[in-house]
Formats: sequence, structure tokens, C-alpha cells
Amino acid sequence: MNARLGAWILLGLGGLLLAWGVVPIFAKVAGMNMGESVVGEIKLATDLNPWVEKILLTTIGVVAATIFVKCNLTLSWRKQLIGMAATGVIWIAAYGFLAFKTSDPVDGPWFNTEGEPLRCYVLDTDGVRLLYIVKRDPRTGQPCKPVTPELEPRLRPWMVAQRDAGGKLRLKPVAEPADFFGANGGPLLWFYKRPNSTCEYFELPGVHPMIGEVLRPITKEDGALCRAAEERVKRERDRENATKAAAEEQVARRSKYVGVPVQRGSTIVATSELGGLDDLVLEVLRERGNVIALKPSFVAEGRFNAVWNGGHDLATLGLEQSGGAVLLRPASAVHVVRSPDLGGLTFFQQKFSLLVIRPPYTVHVQSAGFSAEGRGFSDEAARAKFRTDFATKLRSSLGDKLQKGK
Repeated sequence: MNARLGAWILLGLGGLLLAWGVVPIFAKVAGMNMGESVVGEIKLATDLNPWVEKILLTTIGVVAATIFVKCNLTLSWRKQLIGMAATGVIWIAAYGFLAFKTSDPVDGPWFNTEGEPLRCYVLDTDGVRLLYIVKRDPRTGQPCKPVTPELEPRLRPWMVAQRDAGGKLRLKPVAEPADFFGANGGPLLWFYKRPNSTCEYFELPGVHPMIGEVLRPITKEDGALCRAAEERVKRERDRENATKAAAEEQVARRSKYVGVPVQRGSTIVATSELGGLDDLVLEVLRERGNVIALKPSFVAEGRFNAVWNGGHDLATLGLEQSGGAVLLRPASAVHVVRSPDLGGLTFFQQKFSLLVIRPPYTVHVQSAGFSAEGRGFSDEAARAKFRTDFATKLRSSLGDKLQKGK
């Protein structure tokens, strides 16, 4: 009685074992979606041809059913045990094949036939680790994020290459990402926030190749903050570049028109069409301190006239250290009178215009005019007195308009 009861129990257990594998098999053959069955998983792991899949399913099902009929229905507990063992071997072989094909989570399917993820990933200082779908990483306890359809085409090749390279590959940043999110709203990028609040983007999860910090998936709030910081830094960089360019242009202009370092309190001088009086102007101004004469190109290229007419060209030469600038030019032609009746007395006369500009060379313009003259019984004598009078009148016109150099 006990042996017969045991046989019936073994019959029931064998039937359950058979049904657990055979029912999904024949349902699959009949066209029903049984992706979670053992053969459905085999198909996902091996990507079988549909007809090969049905042949394999039918063969496994017939073999298992035959073993059940030949062994379990005899109610001989010895044969029943053999039948259950043989059925178990079939399932063990099938799942052993699956284990062999998917021993590395990178291999095998990442989604089932319904599109649900079969893999998840976690991030730590070692990089990205792929796990079979679980809620939390058993090693670290952190949540395991399911793989998304947008991530899989990029992450799988990377992890295969990483595995082949022995883990020596490093992520490369994306210079200017076009999109932050996929069609379903999932993140397409992971990022590292720099100390200046700008962000460095990567197309895959992992750790920063230089910093070693775990990358974070982008969110809409993060994306907005990163973009705002990037625009701010770009504006600052543009301002720095503009300032640098202006400084370089100022240096170039200073070299072109000045040519020597500007000492504090120096007087900048430019003259136009003074003939032989240029050296006398420099001599008078040197009485006040250091003098820097602008090069002839300042006049030849029209800079002299531009400043005289109210332009601010001097402000672009970096002359802030100087005490002021003096521009001098004739206001009339030289008037020469020779009087034979007076024993050949010669008379020289000419009017001049003087412009004094104080730093910062955009305001405080002071203008003055004076007339110089000289008399003598020869041209040489008259010219000598003319130069002396010119120097005297120039000193008087300058007055205290300039700072005295140290």
C-alpha cells in the first residue's frame, strides 16, 4: 500500500515536472507567446531561426512526454524515478546550455520578447557593471538601473570592447551633444560637473577617465543648469578674448607709433609740418621732463588729424602712464617781409596752434594759439630770433597745462 501510494505521488510529481516544461513548449509551437519558457529563453540567447526553434521545441516536448508515458504511467516507482531523472536531465541540459551561452551578462539578450529589460547596470569607481535584472546590487546595495533601448546599442559594444581590452579602455567626452534625451524621455548622456559649473558629457555610463568620479545621468534640470553655465563661461571667454585682442592691438599700435616704453609722467609730442622747429619743440618740452616723440607714421597715416579733430586715437595707444600729450602744427604759412629801405631788415612771422590733452585722452582737451616772429638784417639773424621767440611763446602757452615729469 505504501509503495503504491508512493508511486502515485511520484506520478503526480513527474506530471508537474513534465507540465512545467512541456506545456509552454507546445503552446509556443502552437503560436502562443511563451517567451519566459525554457525554449523561449534559449531562442533569446541564441537567436534561433523560427523553424529551427519549433523543431527543437517539438523534439524536447516529445522526448519528455515519451519518457513520462514509458516510465511514470507504469506506477512502478523504480521506473518513475528513472523517468523523473530523465526529464530533469532534459531541463538541466536546457538551462545548462543557457548558462553557458549567457555566463557573462554582456552576452545574450538584454530584453525579452515583450521588450522588458533583462539587464540592469550599476555605477561605481570601477566603472559600469552589468547585472541580471535585480533591484539592488548585491555588492554595494545601490539601485540597479534597467537598461533602456536607447542605451543598449551603445553600451553593449562598449562593454564587449572593454572586456576584450581587459578593462583598460576609457570613456571619451562628447564635445557638443545634439540631444540630451531619447524619444521616450530617457537620458542619452551622462555628465561630470566641473568646478565652474560647466559639464563634460559622455554617451555611456561609467567613471570620468581623468577624475575617477562616477558619472551621473543627465536630467532636465541638470541640462538647463549646464547650458546656462556654458553660456556664462562662453560670454566670459569672449570678453577675455576681446580684452586680449584689444591689448594685443594696443601693443601693436604702441610699437608702430610710439616705439619706446612710456615712463610715468612722460610728455607725448607729435608735430605736423613744422619744418625745422621739431627739434626746438622737443628741447622745450624736455625742460619739463622725459619726452616721447611719436613716430612719423602717426602723422602720415592720419592719426594726428584724427586726434586734432576730436578723435580718441591716443586712448588706444596705452599712454595712461604719461603726463599728457602735446600736438603742434602751424596755423598759417610763414610770412616773410624784407625792407630794403630799412637797410635790408628781414621780418619772419608765423601763427601756430597748440593742443594739450591730458590722460585718459578722451577729455580735458586744451587748445591755444600763439604767434612767433623774428627780425634781423639777414635771413639767418631773423630766423634765429624767430626760433627764440617761438620757444618763449611755446613755454608761455604750455603754462601749467602739463604735469611735470619726475
